[in-house]
Amino acid sequence: MASTFRRPTTIPFVVSRQGEEAVTVDYLEADEYGLHYVDETALDRDSERVLWARCTFNLTNDGDLRGRPDFASLHPFRQRACMEKLLCQVCVPRVKNLPTTNELGTLFIVPPGVEKEYGLEGAVTSHPPLCVPHAQQSMRECPHLAKGAQAVRARKPQLWGVHGVVYKKRDDGLAPIEKLSSAIPYGNPVLPWMLASQMYMRLGGVTVVDLETEASRASNHVPATFSRR
Repeated sequence: MASTFRRPTTIPFVVSRQGEEAVTVDYLEADEYGLHYVDETALDRDSERVLWARCTFNLTNDGDLRGRPDFASLHPFRQRACMEKLLCQVCVPRVKNLPTTNELGTLFIVPPGVEKEYGLEGAVTSHPPLCVPHAQQSMRECPHLAKGAQAVRARKPQLWGVHGVVYKKRDDGLAPIEKLSSAIPYGNPVLPWMLASQMYMRLGGVTVVDLETEASRASNHVPATFSRR
């Protein structure tokens, strides 16, 4: 039977593009406090002071993203920016930025399996928010989401933790000791030695919503109650 899912018509802002590469760890050093870059800037750390992996951008001369999308991979900086600012993961911020939040909270698509592991209230996700039109589009075009994804609004989305690679200091330099299979919550003592690549959000004050109803009602853009920790 032929698939009823459409080929993606929009490339989400957060996905990695062909030609975007991780910056070499030659810039990475460590002291007794953990990892740092030799030329570190404020953008290299998140609000909880965790160090983030650097990745290049594949841009046109006009500043637009280019390159074949890798839908299975998220660009670390773009994913983090959408999480921290509660931006739609599909909208391109400098072109358009449709609201993700109304009086019920911020809109997320909770992937299949997450509800069984965490429950919807308190679910932990690495998928940034969505505006209503792009949430509808994602549900139409992504076969994975058809396996039981839920559209929810969270009144209290909270930055929860990160995923990445943990390093150790050796006599000959730094070496990765493991790429963790799960995210680590903020406050964990291993974090000073992690190079993060994805940010996770915990969803609080959750309401299950119907996207068709969401699209048909006129809602004011009311900021959610957002907590860093």
